Amino acid sequence: MAQRVQAFSRVLFRRLPSANWDRTRRSSSGTWKAKLAGKLTILLLMASCVSAPSESDWLAAGNAPFRSPEGTFRALKTATAGDAADLGYRCLSSGFRERNRMGQLAFRELSDRYPWLRYLSKAEVVEQTEIDPNRIEFLCHIEVLFKTTRIRIGFIREDFYDLYRGAELIGGDLQPFDRVTRPADSQNGRTGLAAWVPLPTGTSPDQITEVRIGREWKVDSLELIDADSTKTL
Repeated sequence: MAQRVQAFSRVLFRRLPSANWDRTRRSSSGTWKAKLAGKLTILLLMASCVSAPSESDWLAAGNAPFRSPEGTFRALKTATAGDAADLGYRCLSSGFRERNRMGQLAFRELSDRYPWLRYLSKAEVVEQTEIDPNRIEFLCHIEVLFKTTRIRIGFIREDFYDLYRGAELIGGDLQPFDRVTRPADSQNGRTGLAAWVPLPTGTSPDQITEVRIGREWKVDSLELIDADSTKTL
């Protein structure tokens, strides 16, 4: 995994400068050229705009999206396009949050610090690499204003358990899946799966209303790749 490097402030995507209409010649030819230039400028700005997520995008993002790298990738694109800091934060691995000292509100600050993150909704996967069973990388291209930018997104699979008392999350941790589960003895010819998780101090089993044990794919690294160097989060 690439080491974290110093933050950089180079803005990759810049707005086109507005035309200086005061200096435009007022001949019929000049007026026509000015109008054409104005239309082209508007078209370019429209092409660079990030479209708002659709209803189906929001639905997919709220329907347990982290069960696959593809689901997490779609959720991250929805979060950046819709400026949804909570969803964006949930897309990130615990390691990513720790390395970048991120709280939940810091995802929006991250987008402000690295403007290219706002264009992730335009990212298209061109290559997928399995590093190991728990790590996958997507190489993505982003087209903005006729410029192609490459982004590498690293995903890691995190095993976890959560304990709920009513609507309240009262316990949970990152634990290997095979540490909290085990094959159960067969009953009626069917093999089962048994689970064991520790209860918070002072909590009885009958207070628990929901136990979640799962494996989720989270974003563990974001790399902007340019001709000279690679910038890593």
